[in-house]
Amino acid sequence: MTGQETYALILVAICIWREARGESMEAKRGVGWTIRNRVLAAGWFGKGWVDVILKPWQFSSFNAKDPNAVKLPHEISQGWEECLLVAHEVIAVAGTDPTGGATHYFDNSMNGNPPAWAVGQTPTVEIGAFNFYKIA
Repeated sequence: MTGQETYALILVAICIWREARGESMEAKRGVGWTIRNRVLAAGWFGKGWVDVILKPWQFSSFNAKDPNAVKLPHEISQGWEECLLVAHEVIAVAGTDPTGGATHYFDNSMNGNPPAWAVGQTPTVEIGAFNFYKIA
């Protein structure tokens, strides 16, 4: 594995950990596959794993004012090993996409005030605390 591939793997795992560390394995997979679906869609989302994850305002845990933006897992952090496993899976395309091709998601705590992009859209699936959407 090259340094670039290792960096991408760790960044995907950190994104999954920040976004879904307290969630089930299936919800973590949902977040991971959403990242993958954006990588495959390219275009507006960016080119490659790093570009897609670090694109401003795409994954809230990387936004400067988000409290998760400064959090990094330790080797014993809750869910870290699962997040690494899911990162390996989605990069290697091991398994199937549980989101139905979703490119977006939001936490169901926002159901009463969803993001503007979700208004009028139908989720592809709900997994754990997340509503997943395939937005063209």
